[in-house]
Amino acid sequence: MQYYLQTLNDGHVGILDPYEYRAYLDIKPIMKMPYFNKILNNNEVKEKYVYWSNLLGHTPNIDLLFENVNKEAEQNVANKNISVKIINENIAYMKINSFSTFKQEDINTISDFYKNLNSYKDFIVDIRGNGGGDSYQWMNYIVSPIIDKYYSWTSYSLHKGGSLTKEYYKSRGTLSDLEPIYEFPQEEFLHNIKGIEQFKYFEETEYGVSPYDNKLKYKPKVFKGNIYLFVDKGVFSSAESLTLFAKNSGWATVAGSNTGGDGIGIDPVLLKLPNSKLLVRFTTQKGLNKDGSNNSETGTTPDVKIDELDNLVNYINTQYK
Repeated sequence: MQYYLQTLNDGHVGILDPYEYRAYLDIKPIMKMPYFNKILNNNEVKEKYVYWSNLLGHTPNIDLLFENVNKEAEQNVANKNISVKIINENIAYMKINSFSTFKQEDINTISDFYKNLNSYKDFIVDIRGNGGGDSYQWMNYIVSPIIDKYYSWTSYSLHKGGSLTKEYYKSRGTLSDLEPIYEFPQEEFLHNIKGIEQFKYFEETEYGVSPYDNKLKYKPKVFKGNIYLFVDKGVFSSAESLTLFAKNSGWATVAGSNTGGDGIGIDPVLLKLPNSKLLVRFTTQKGLNKDGSNNSETGTTPDVKIDELDNLVNYINTQYK
């Protein structure tokens, strides 16, 4: 079944395996939400994940399963998440593999690097292959410390308005954010959207970052040079949100190839299957690009199409000739 779900080309759609199930239980902000807490701690779900873990050849005991997942997470943390280097006298470079909650080592790497960032004219933020995590990480630690004004962009997403969507939004206290589709501010924009008749509601969301959101221990100097966000097909979820933010707010020039998308909206919803009791994850909204295309299907087109880091460096160097 997972194979067929993958043909939808949406990384947020899929069946939670036992390891992913345990990972959800470890995310404190998720577990604080009544909707997630209820479904993840459902007795049938918990029992069946032990059963399916045993059947699929995983650890049969749920406590041991949790222990193994934690060990795996620790191993992932051991791999360096953020690396930095100086490419030449003009270009500084930072590679970010994930926006999962930054460890102190990540924060220290950023802080130390930002202290001398203004010694360079150009700054490459490489998020190729970054599958996302938590948008607050890039807002508070990457963008906010080096800006001196408010940057923002407004996104639109469409909703069919089913009972599950309404239940989910109500549990988050955001049901009132869904507005009738006939009140959409740009009616002519909707004419280009495939299957628009299926949607009853839309949501307008402003994504903004202020210099006052800085979570570093000190305030670095504002970076006055050029910023390039380097992306590819592996950029997804909250990493895609950064891409959309950079492109639409003007914070950075987006370079690379088309992204993986699905960076508009909230956390995917979970649904318990009636027989297997496994949990299916999927998004409840259709996030729109500026041209009306589905962001989860088409991703974001870069401002500058570049395939390799060396080519991006050459492109930047030519800007001074």
